[in-house]
Amino acid sequence: MTRDSQDSAQASVGGPAQVDSVVVLGAGVAGLAAAIRLREHGVAHVAVLERAERPGGLAVTLQFEGHSSDLGPHRLYTEIPEVKRFYKETAGPSMYEVERRSRMFLAGRFLAYPPAIGELLRAFGPRRLARFGFSWAWTRLADLGAGMAKWTCEGYLRNAFGKALYEDLVGPYARKVFKTDPLRLDTEAARVRVSAGSLARMARRFIGSKGRDDSAALLTRFHYLKGGAETLVRHMADKARSLGVEIHLQHEAQRFEMEGQRPVAVGASAAGGERVFRADRFISTIPLPDLAEILDRAASLHPRTLEAARSLRFLNMIVVLVVVNRKTVSRDQWIYFPEPRFVFNRVSEPKAFDPGMGPPERSALCCEITCRPDVDLWPETDEAIAQRVVAGLVQSGLVGRGEVCAVHVHRLHNAYPLYDLNYGQRLHAALAGLAQFENVLTAGRQGLFNYNNMDHSIFMGFRAADRAVFSKRPAQAWLGELERFRGFRIVD
Repeated sequence: MTRDSQDSAQASVGGPAQVDSVVVLGAGVAGLAAAIRLREHGVAHVAVLERAERPGGLAVTLQFEGHSSDLGPHRLYTEIPEVKRFYKETAGPSMYEVERRSRMFLAGRFLAYPPAIGELLRAFGPRRLARFGFSWAWTRLADLGAGMAKWTCEGYLRNAFGKALYEDLVGPYARKVFKTDPLRLDTEAARVRVSAGSLARMARRFIGSKGRDDSAALLTRFHYLKGGAETLVRHMADKARSLGVEIHLQHEAQRFEMEGQRPVAVGASAAGGERVFRADRFISTIPLPDLAEILDRAASLHPRTLEAARSLRFLNMIVVLVVVNRKTVSRDQWIYFPEPRFVFNRVSEPKAFDPGMGPPERSALCCEITCRPDVDLWPETDEAIAQRVVAGLVQSGLVGRGEVCAVHVHRLHNAYPLYDLNYGQRLHAALAGLAQFENVLTAGRQGLFNYNNMDHSIFMGFRAADRAVFSKRPAQAWLGELERFRGFRIVD
């Protein structure tokens, strides 16, 4: 942190507090960013507790059959100047620029993404495309769905795309990704994934029209890291350790020790038994419902707070890695599959990001499937899931059945916050209730139940560390700052 930004942080919260030690729960990018910032602020003792065998969270890179793959496509792109500087300072030598190439598979053919009007004509035909256009224009003219758009994801998307395109494509894809009827989803589920401007641009492309802002439609170039997203994590962990941060892997937070209503230590399960870590303040990046359960065991949360936290649900994700006996499968980094007949939502090819992520003679595909816990595909065996994924790839023509050499299935818990109806009120109730513990802050994608990118999580970690050090009542100061994070958008 620069001296100017540090002075600004101190001024904004009324001067520095006396903080000697902080424990961070979770060693994803938010937790590591917080730990680095804490040491830069001069906190003497910083410990990070991580239940997994390695740091990284959702930014780890899987190794299999001589291949490497992120958990879906990761890009080093940010519009936050502070994070942009951090990327360059921390991982600059490992970064390089990539030209974006992506497609979507629709109506039996691969289309460039975003699709051009000529491709859409071939895919849908002039009558169907005209139907999309008239429906969208009528929606714009009559402002149909504007009232409904205030309340549900379906209303928001109908209002943005028109009834015909929503019913034929957009609605089924939203249902496929979120595994929930869009009528039961908050508008934020649509708004956070693609901004309103981008929705309108996409709708115009489908009807062959252009707008003034279409030149900045989607990301065309981005930075990537040699070896995958975990390269950034390794650089961050190395930097944290060089600053004196203790990173304790395979240490899962289980309980807090209290002095009155103030947590003073956290007990973590470890291979040699429980270890206790005392601290002045705590920053948690573990899933918000899990933090609430741990605090409830220590201090008996108000029933409304605990109920609100328990009601926040995440989607799990199944990542299916398919090794193919071909040097490369396509030139695309990723391909969208919006149609419900395919179990996967998106397919990415690691070697299209970095040719070194696989041997020269073979490539691999990373297929993403979202699931609700204990339903959808989640209860099926890995073998059954692998068979369905391979069948879909073959059906699309992306690979031939005889080209598949091996399949690996990897399961992820708590991958995406599920923005169901009225989640915002329940989230606020949970966060406000937990703010009674003045020295505990929750941050990051899981910790704030906030669907965001890697750069956003890093920024959250920085800001949580600032509040932990420079606020005399950090939980209340943090609660007042959280609205700024709701403006984050996923950049396509």
